[in-house]
Amino acid sequence: MPESMQSLTAWFNESALPRLRALPAFAHIAIAVVITAAVVLLLARGLSEGGGAEYRPVYTNLSLEDAGLVTERLTALQIPYRLGETGAAVLVPPNRVIEARLALAKDGLPRNKRSGLGLLEGSGLGETQVVIDAKLLRAQEQEIETTLVGILEVKDARVHLAVAPDVLFEEDKVPTTAAVMLSLVPGVNLSGDRVDSIRRVVAAAVSGLSPDQVTVTDSLGRLLARGGRTDSEALLSDRRLKLQRDVETHLSEKVSILLGDVLGPHRSTVAVNATLDFNAVEREVTTYDPDRSSVRSEERKEETGAVDEGGSESSITNYELNTRVERVASAPGSILRLSAAVFVEGTYTESDEGPQYVPRTAEELERIRSMVSSALGSDTKRGDIVTVMDQQFDRTVEHGYQAAIEQAQRNDLIYTIALRLILLVGIISAYRPIKRLLRLFPHFDSAFKAREGSDDPEFMGLEKAEISVEEERRRQIHEEVTGLAVDSPENVAQLVRTWLADAPQKERR
Repeated sequence: MPESMQSLTAWFNESALPRLRALPAFAHIAIAVVITAAVVLLLARGLSEGGGAEYRPVYTNLSLEDAGLVTERLTALQIPYRLGETGAAVLVPPNRVIEARLALAKDGLPRNKRSGLGLLEGSGLGETQVVIDAKLLRAQEQEIETTLVGILEVKDARVHLAVAPDVLFEEDKVPTTAAVMLSLVPGVNLSGDRVDSIRRVVAAAVSGLSPDQVTVTDSLGRLLARGGRTDSEALLSDRRLKLQRDVETHLSEKVSILLGDVLGPHRSTVAVNATLDFNAVEREVTTYDPDRSSVRSEERKEETGAVDEGGSESSITNYELNTRVERVASAPGSILRLSAAVFVEGTYTESDEGPQYVPRTAEELERIRSMVSSALGSDTKRGDIVTVMDQQFDRTVEHGYQAAIEQAQRNDLIYTIALRLILLVGIISAYRPIKRLLRLFPHFDSAFKAREGSDDPEFMGLEKAEISVEEERRRQIHEEVTGLAVDSPENVAQLVRTWLADAPQKERR
């Protein structure tokens, strides 16, 4: 045993132990309660920080170099951490997130961030114009990326600029173009107006760049805006597509809600295709009513002559027909033709082999088709088509999700039970050492039992108990004999038999 440990043991036996034994009874109880509470709190803290609590990310989308630097710094700070599946995310306990971010920011981590115009700060005198132009272009791209990330729906962005070089002749000039890739927040889609605003922001940041020369796509490869079209063409096309999608979505949702109420949730799927007429037509219709006429003008002429010849009289009457003029202007976006495809799932019956699928009958499908046609406002004269078919849906993914949810619930239940069992074991484990500690104070039980029910104020610990050496010796012998009887009952029984067998012989002597 090291000398330091020996000296500590000697100090405890000679100095601390007598003082502890001299403490009153209530002090012993307080010490036991404090030790038990400390053990329970330490166990709970270890479980919460060890594996029970969910870690939260400090930084995500880190490069491997930055991830290594961040984890090295967290290790130095003694902050527990975990890495994401790809190593690009660093996670820490929830109560250490702010502390970790402040400490890492103080050290300038992570380092691989968008520097923007900061790329030009390290330019040297020996750099060529080509290098300077490349740095300037990259700095400009990073500044635009930082601006786009500030949009609520955009999680990350990448911008590439193709700046046209200066040329001497106008006919040799090529337009400046830009390509933008957006990483959107999950579950968010950009409207046409939002995409158009992004194109205008990018174009305004680059000299000589027109908004119609900016191509925008998302991280899934979906084309949000095609470059090379004029603003009016692009805006008109986007509005037409949006109107068509809105009409199709509205009709699909209306039919889906109707089928969901009739067949049940998730028992049908609907797809609607609408062909719209975007032509603006103005017509002028003039209607004449020959049965209803009115006199517009009348002219009478009289001529006088000699008495013998007499005079002449003539009249001209002009009639006006009743005329009605109508000017009709049809707004663009009217429906020319509708087509809808509807899949409905049948029913299931229980059998010895498990659930059996029962398809819909032809009469049921016809009733559903008639109901869907009425909901869509289908017109056979217009050439509308509504198709309804029976189809058993693939529930593999749904069952997988349900199994995952049930497994997560079971894991939570197991964790809760395990935590409580560990706490219970911790309390029981702490009880035995505390009980052994209380045995160091033999006056505790005797004083408590002797003064139980007494009104003596000294029972509260105002009087110090005194134990003689002989009483301490008897207690130790009693404990040793009791322990021997518990550990080796057969040996103790054999010893007692030997004593009983020797007793008559001693009496005879």
